[in-house]
Amino acid sequence: MKKIVLVALAVLVAGCGVDPVKMNTSDGSSRYFMNCGDDKGACVAKANELCPNGYTISNENNKTQMSFNAWRGSSESEITVEVQCK
Repeated sequence: MKKIVLVALAVLVAGCGVDPVKMNTSDGSSRYFMNCGDDKGACVAKANELCPNGYTISNENNKTQMSFNAWRGSSESEITVEVQCK
C-alpha cells in the first residue's frame, strides 16, 4: 500500500510541470506553446529556461471557469502562452 501511495504522489508531482510544445513558423522562427494551468509563473520560469537571451510573449490566453464548488467561490483558471525566443 505504501508503494502505491508513493507512485501516485510521484505521478502527481511530475504532472505539475510545464511541458512546452515547439512550433516552427512559416518565416523559419520557432515559438513555444505552454499550458500554465493556473500558474503563469511556471510558464515564465520555463520561458527563461528555454530562452536565456530573452523572449517575447506572442499570444496569451486566460480562461476562467466556475468549478463544481462555485457556490463556495472557487473557480479554475487555465492560462496558455506562446513565447518566441530573441
